[in-house]
Amino acid sequence: MKRAMPLEPTDNVMTTENGVFRSAQAYQDYMMQLPIPTKRGAIIPFTSWSGFGDSTKQLYNQPLHYLTNVCLKELDRNRVGADDANKRLDTIIHPAKAEVFLWMTEQTHRLTTSPHQLATLWQNNPMYKADIDACAPPSANPI
Repeated sequence: MKRAMPLEPTDNVMTTENGVFRSAQAYQDYMMQLPIPTKRGAIIPFTSWSGFGDSTKQLYNQPLHYLTNVCLKELDRNRVGADDANKRLDTIIHPAKAEVFLWMTEQTHRLTTSPHQLATLWQNNPMYKADIDACAPPSANPI
């Protein structure tokens, strides 16, 4: 008999593809619930985009979306070989502007990412978990 409903968590048989999709869907649902901090203004010195992301996560006690982490790493890779590659980023881009960029990117990823696309990316990257931050429960009083 053909099954019309998706697999239930109690089912013994679950494909990797279905498991990855469920994980992506749960992850995206969780990330959508996190509020973007509204009280900002700290000047965060930074030498790399990834380092800026790490400092921001600590300051606001929030994870960044998988795609935001991937984006920050890509921005760092894009600097390799540039004339100013050895220059501190906070002397090139003002930290306040960098923070606005980060939170706009984060908001876009949290609110508009398709779990299907996320699952596809994860299936094609066996190391995807390295770019997923530990998810802490949302704070009752976000900054």
